[in-house]
Amino acid sequence: MHATPSFGTIMSRNRFFVIDKFLHFAHNSAVENGDRLGKIRPVIEDLRGIFQSAFIPRQYVAVDESLLL
Repeated sequence: MHATPSFGTIMSRNRFFVIDKFLHFAHNSAVENGDRLGKIRPVIEDLRGIFQSAFIPRQYVAVDESLLL
């Protein structure tokens, strides 16, 4: 297990659990069965759109094949 001691100086454990309790990105009724990312799907879709508009590849793109399975 990894520990990050600086988090405790920024936010208390109880404050984290209060924020975690009330932080929702999608209604439970809107989540489809079998969608493991259903509760954060709106965030993922927003980020995907932002990333696609921000990254415009040039003519030549190199892929490091050692990263592929």
